[in-house]
Amino acid sequence: VIVCMIVRMVIRPIHFNRAIGQVFVRTMRITAVGLVLVIFFTSVGVALSSYAVARWLGTHVADYTRIAVDLPARYTMVMANDGAQSQTWEWRGMAGTGGESSSAWLGDGVQYLVVDMTDEAANHYWQERFADEPMTLLYEYQSPLRIGSHLAVLWTFRPDYPLDVTFDNSLVLIGYHVLKTENGTRLLFHWYTQQTTTAVYTAFIHLVDPQTGALLAQADMALGGGSHPTDTWRPNELVFETVELPAVNSPYLIRMGLYQLDQRAAITDSQGNALGDHIDFSP
Repeated sequence: VIVCMIVRMVIRPIHFNRAIGQVFVRTMRITAVGLVLVIFFTSVGVALSSYAVARWLGTHVADYTRIAVDLPARYTMVMANDGAQSQTWEWRGMAGTGGESSSAWLGDGVQYLVVDMTDEAANHYWQERFADEPMTLLYEYQSPLRIGSHLAVLWTFRPDYPLDVTFDNSLVLIGYHVLKTENGTRLLFHWYTQQTTTAVYTAFIHLVDPQTGALLAQADMALGGGSHPTDTWRPNELVFETVELPAVNSPYLIRMGLYQLDQRAAITDSQGNALGDHIDFSP
């Protein structure tokens, strides 16, 4: 009897330890499978985000464009370099914090930024820069399951006065800056080629009396300055045009439109509503 009791006392801990070991092994297996699934779905999410941004760039960015990308978003470059147009882009790397100001990037010829806003700190950082710097959020993507990268595409500029009107369903006037100089006032127009055109447009800039509509002064200019006319603007190309306003000593509105020969371009707003053949705005 004593021997049997001793044997039982020895065997029971062995069985108990085996049970603990089996539970531990099962737990480790489940944990390993879970980690593999997390890594897999995260990788899929990163790939989906990069692919979505690469496709957007491919349909919205002109060839021979400079694009800066921060390091966490660099996989977008791999996804994007599969077409003849995208292979002409010039990519610039930047630190995860964005490095230079948007104005410095624009001054260096970089018109687009691709940034990673996945983690909370990066998201907060870029949201603050959107508010403080002249940059425009164009597109952002995160997988529906919110797994993987949260990427965004930005312009390195933001017009002081947005307009977002389209001329003849081809040229988009994004907006303008007002530039005060010693010689007077200039307007810097931001254009985007939504669709190529065979028309060679001239812009008419009329300064009119806000009460009577009477013409006070006029400044017409060929878009592209004659060296880069509108029929040579490439698909999705961004063009910046400056016009010097005539000196006027009384209040005025700017009446602006495009024409070729004797035909004025039809203007629509961002919703497709017709606006006629000119727009009025204050300098």
